[in-house]
Amino acid sequence: MKNTKKIFLIILSVFLINFSLFNSIQAGSLWDDQEGMKTDQGQIGFLFGNGSNNEQDVRLVVINVIKIFLQLLGLIFLVLLLLSGYKYMMARGDGNATNEALTGIRNAVVGLAIILMSYGVTLFVTKTLVETLK
Repeated sequence: MKNTKKIFLIILSVFLINFSLFNSIQAGSLWDDQEGMKTDQGQIGFLFGNGSNNEQDVRLVVINVIKIFLQLLGLIFLVLLLLSGYKYMMARGDGNATNEALTGIRNAVVGLAIILMSYGVTLFVTKTLVETLK
């Protein structure tokens, strides 16, 4: 019972730290912060279908690829966390299976925390790079 409470408190604290540190990432702000999606002159919404061959800066393409990669990694670690939690519930008191599941939960939480921090750094670099390129 003590281990379950510790795991729950660790997961809860990771989510609370995530929401307190990355408070700029809110429900509506991710779409609002996207650059180049407006219909103003020179934006992708305006240029879409006009047949113009305006190329995007290579640095922005690389950053967008990194962001997509980190999102996929975050999703993978979240699935690993859920699978390890399921294994923990299905261990039914077996010491070896319980330790294996707890190790999986610990590794998934650490991996998810690393991915969230690197995603935050990538968002910061993207905003800074977009502002300097304007």
